[in-house]
Amino acid sequence: MQLAELLLERHPDEMVMYHGTSGMVAERIAKKGLIARPPSRHYEAEEDPHLASLNGTYFTNTLSVAVGYAYKASYAFEMPGSCAVIIAKVPLTQAVPDEDVVTAAMDEAERQTRDPDAFAQAFHRNLVQNRPIPMRRDMLLKVRDAYAALDQARDDDVLVKSARRYRRALDQVTRAYAEMVFDTHPVYLGGNHTVRLPRGLPIQNILSVTEFEIEFPDEYPRATYVKALLGQVIPEMQLQDALDELQQRDFF
Repeated sequence: MQLAELLLERHPDEMVMYHGTSGMVAERIAKKGLIARPPSRHYEAEEDPHLASLNGTYFTNTLSVAVGYAYKASYAFEMPGSCAVIIAKVPLTQAVPDEDVVTAAMDEAERQTRDPDAFAQAFHRNLVQNRPIPMRRDMLLKVRDAYAALDQARDDDVLVKSARRYRRALDQVTRAYAEMVFDTHPVYLGGNHTVRLPRGLPIQNILSVTEFEIEFPDEYPRATYVKALLGQVIPEMQLQDALDELQQRDFF
């Protein structure tokens, strides 16, 4: 089956998604796949420790978002402009929500209430957005308590320990709410979505590894690079037809 056909297909338990990274690691990914704990990571050395990424690899259903991540990663790996985008079939049964979804739900709940029971209910309501998913009260309160400990930490050693505790709590909650991932599939819900694969992604799931250069990001809109990338990975289709079809299906 041609890549263009795969991009436009829909399956109940998998989805074609995109991962943006530095061109420096493209060859390694093409040979070994995406591992859960790579030697170096874009978001591993954040100045604010609670922002460091969790174990696993992240995918988005929006190509232009992946291009943006690739550009950021090129600077993190000290190779400005050297980018790569991986197109892969992501097994939704192995994916969990991006932790940013969890932190956004927690921030909104904290603005609504400080009472533990009311907080857990608001947190859950903000997180699932009316989906029929049972509440994990203990999990939700664990994230809040871990974040509070991180927020109160002042000593460097305590800060590192608190950050680890907070990240563990986030990991547990995203795993507990893994069924939310199926709602990221365009069959159920359109728009931009990011998921995390805690165990990485094997080489057999990768459809394409495309390297490209971004030299003048301020002079050319991101759409230019998206179109150029599509032109490389969909040679068997007319480019404009592919763009029109993907746009209708909420890939941008």
